[in-house]
Amino acid sequence: MRSTPQLVTLLTICCSSALSALVPHVTNQEENVVLEDDDSILSPLKPFHVIHECINTTSVDGVFYIKSPGREETCGLYLFSAVNTVIEIELEYVNVPCHTGGLIALVDGWEMNGQLFPGPADHPLPVRERYLEHCGTTTTLQPVRSAQNAALLQYRLPVAGSAISLRVRHLPNPAPCSQLVEGSEIFTLRSVGRRNNCTLLSLNPVEFRVLSYRVGVPPPGIMPEALTGPLLKCDQRAWQDLVEVGEAAGLDATLSLVTTRLCGRSLTPGPIQNTCSGMFVTRLISSGFFNNVVNVKARLLTTEEMITRCFSQYDIPQDLGDALEDYGW
Repeated sequence: MRSTPQLVTLLTICCSSALSALVPHVTNQEENVVLEDDDSILSPLKPFHVIHECINTTSVDGVFYIKSPGREETCGLYLFSAVNTVIEIELEYVNVPCHTGGLIALVDGWEMNGQLFPGPADHPLPVRERYLEHCGTTTTLQPVRSAQNAALLQYRLPVAGSAISLRVRHLPNPAPCSQLVEGSEIFTLRSVGRRNNCTLLSLNPVEFRVLSYRVGVPPPGIMPEALTGPLLKCDQRAWQDLVEVGEAAGLDATLSLVTTRLCGRSLTPGPIQNTCSGMFVTRLISSGFFNNVVNVKARLLTTEEMITRCFSQYDIPQDLGDALEDYGW
């Protein structure tokens, strides 16, 4: 396998419209069937998730089968799993002729519109090492494993009949760092004596609240309680251990609009807030000198809540009934 991200510039998805169409539903557009047309691939026969669409998102594991009808565009299979797991991908069968321009790439994380999740500053590997590219004909390659609960298969199969079969497994991750979240629950970002950054990213509008945090201060009992409360000017301290909360227009949380910076220690839940114009981001930045932890509660907004709470940003009348009537619905 080569490790040069040639496919990054080829996967172009229209910014906000495609992003909202791609992820909010997080539905599985594949179907479970048993294929019987190629004994070399299906021996013995077993259930497959057959991928038909060019862009898919799924949270299921198992075996996926892609057979090209002969399309020139670059496609993507976006994989995600529970926040306390990582994703292992094993290519079991590849028939992608190199001389036709066919190419596949396994990506550690997600890539969209030139941005990566986790961003370059929030991942343990350099960007070039997060891509493994391959073409040709082979059966069974060494499995690759993501660093978080998100991974991506990009593929360009311009010749009809080109095919890929891959097995996806969700494996336990005892110390999750960056997390792609979907749903409503309490999420924890933790960094125990490690110099790293961890990002919590929700691709959907949410209601959120920071429940508690201990960032950039020693554990309880080492310093007087009065010195370990919430601190000010977190981004101006000698060691910049802090939590950033905000909204992002793309996958790279380092480019997000930060609305709140927190450091110190607090067990008092913060105010309830909403994200309306972008993705919800919580980013824990750690120097490695402290055991940092932050707990965040997030809940997906319903369509009605998005309109009533975010109407001023979307320029939509606050009364949903009047809005629908104006549009003739």
